[in-house]
Amino acid sequence: MATDAAPWLAAVDAKKELSGVTDDVTWLLLTAGGYLLRCGDPRTARQVFERAHQLNKARLNPDDPEMLGIATGLAVALNLLGEHERAGQITGDIFARRRSLGEDSPLMWRAATDFAVYLRSLGKHDEARRLNQDAYNRSRRIRGDDDELTLALANGLAVNLSAPGERERARRLNEDTLRRSRRTLGENHWDTIGTANNLANDLRGLGDYQSALDLDQDTHDRYCRALGVDHPDTLGTAGNLGLDLQLLGDHAGARQQNQDVLTRSRRVLGEDHPQTLRTAHHLALALAALGEHADARQLNQDTLDRRRRVMRHDHPDTLATAHNLALDLTATGQRRQARDLQRDTATRFIAVQGADLPGDARPVAQLTTDLCAFR
Repeated sequence: MATDAAPWLAAVDAKKELSGVTDDVTWLLLTAGGYLLRCGDPRTARQVFERAHQLNKARLNPDDPEMLGIATGLAVALNLLGEHERAGQITGDIFARRRSLGEDSPLMWRAATDFAVYLRSLGKHDEARRLNQDAYNRSRRIRGDDDELTLALANGLAVNLSAPGERERARRLNEDTLRRSRRTLGENHWDTIGTANNLANDLRGLGDYQSALDLDQDTHDRYCRALGVDHPDTLGTAGNLGLDLQLLGDHAGARQQNQDVLTRSRRVLGEDHPQTLRTAHHLALALAALGEHADARQLNQDTLDRRRRVMRHDHPDTLATAHNLALDLTATGQRRQARDLQRDTATRFIAVQGADLPGDARPVAQLTTDLCAFR
């Protein structure tokens, strides 16, 4: 009995060394890791996938499907934890290995989509879009428009189309994908809810804030029922609701919503997680709109310090927070510091302005105009 149980103990005891790791243990770890990801626990999932890699690296070839599955799970967990650089390195390696399967392999399409997420984080939107478009086209041709994988690939492509200039095309694609997902997968399927979330982002980007709010509320309610209020996906849609309220002029409602989401995100995701920092950025916007510039300045300064450390000084989201901090400094009478910060931010922005500017970075495009106020 002890011998039979040993491989299973290896799955949970990171200090246990075994020479005879079985396929059953690998299956157990992969299944447990996937379950933890769906439950919103990427930290434990990361430990599980790293344990699976440790147990199998000596017995399996790096191109083995099980090793690639382990690597894929680890990359997803790292992305959810905000460790995008390491996740990107892993997905790039997986993509290179999957290409040996052929351009029409579904596994290669998934790897291409995962790698595109990393490319997009580097600002390489055109390259990411080409990968998504090719995978989506091949899946449509081979598996059909209503296939579950095709619908998932449509989601990835639509995200890459959400940059300025492509937003309307993204909206049309997401509306079509949402109709197909509701019919094929059901209203409460993960991918259906994810598509609704993406469509709400498009509506917000096109200025239809009320429709975005309505869709975000429905998406948030579904996530709450399926995943709980503290799941990362639920927190993401809750943050979107705060942004919708802000854009509709309900600054008090936005402050209350963002404060609640920030408290939960700090506890669940951590102080430095990109999603936590995004919520802090939006809360500072609401505080400034309510005239609470000292509090907004303090929060923006903390967010800027963290974004510079976690991302980089010239990341578009970092520049957006620097821009807002300069406005807070002006409002609190610190014009010299505001001018110096704005000039530094404008210089960095000019260096990267050729790239698409997703997320919080869009207001930074106003930097040149804002600088005139300091002359």
